[in-house]
Amino acid sequence: MVQLYVSFKYDITKDFEIKKALAILKSSNIISGIELPVINQDIEGIQEAGLKVSSHNPGLDSTLNLGDPNFLDIFSTKQGERIIEVARKSDAPTVGFHCGFSAEKVINMAGCPCIPFPGTLIVDRNLLLQRIAGNLSGLEQRINSGPEFQRKQLVLESVDYSRQTSIDWSSQKEEALKQREYIEKVIKNHGINIGYMFISEPDFVNGVLNLAAGQSSIPPGFLFDVAHIFISADAKTTEARYNKIENYIDAIMNVSKGRTYQMHLAVPFGDDKSGYIDSHRLFAKGDILAERLLDIAKKVINSTPELKVVTFETRTNFGPVEHAKAMVKQADYVLNELGLSVSR
Repeated sequence: MVQLYVSFKYDITKDFEIKKALAILKSSNIISGIELPVINQDIEGIQEAGLKVSSHNPGLDSTLNLGDPNFLDIFSTKQGERIIEVARKSDAPTVGFHCGFSAEKVINMAGCPCIPFPGTLIVDRNLLLQRIAGNLSGLEQRINSGPEFQRKQLVLESVDYSRQTSIDWSSQKEEALKQREYIEKVIKNHGINIGYMFISEPDFVNGVLNLAAGQSSIPPGFLFDVAHIFISADAKTTEARYNKIENYIDAIMNVSKGRTYQMHLAVPFGDDKSGYIDSHRLFAKGDILAERLLDIAKKVINSTPELKVVTFETRTNFGPVEHAKAMVKQADYVLNELGLSVSR
């Protein structure tokens, strides 16, 4: 049995619509709570409404890049103290963190991979592996140095390695627009995944988890984001790094076997002709791509008895009440398709 969480991208206030939406989630009897990246008072507001909280990349931009050599410095600040507090106060047994980038700093991009900031690319694979493992174990030591009942299973989430694609500059933020000439030159010379070197390789993931395990009181596990893995598998198959999509998925499953404690579920956008992007779409009956993702999820679940948490990392354009209703429908449909039982 697993705990089930959903995404809820709304400010938790005393607004009646928000309270009504939270009540809908609570009354579902299958949804445990909400997964959050924020460290504001939303966590307390959700818990006061009778729902649980799963903490994912608490602090968001401050904790997205385990490849940053100064990653752990934030924990000597008030913001860092709050990140630790939120992780400990969360209800899920897991706390997830993205593995980050093969760069010390990146330029955030819309609709395509992030690009290394000038002079920050990390080309030494072993250096990057040791740095990510060290930062991950440093996180674990800080979060789990508190009371035993607040200790968490940290899980590492790999990012999505994408097919080569053109950039839609009309959708980019000012940070990227200021660096347009540099970004276009980097992509021309190195490809669009230059900031994702090594980190989506199964052997690299295995190396990070193994090294971090030896430095942690509770060895970190893996967060299997089905959409991320599928997008990476498609891109790497297109580049002829793997013969079939299934081969890459199997390779990731092999290195994460016995330590996959959390799963993210959502449907990407795209097709076999042009590739896929992470768009957090809902699952729908009759959607061929959604059914492919569910088949992958079933395969992982059937070989992962240690799985503790499943999160619907799906987004809608609805208001809070309609979003909550959609999440309940998603839960009913997907849990039935996967044959999963939940424990609130």
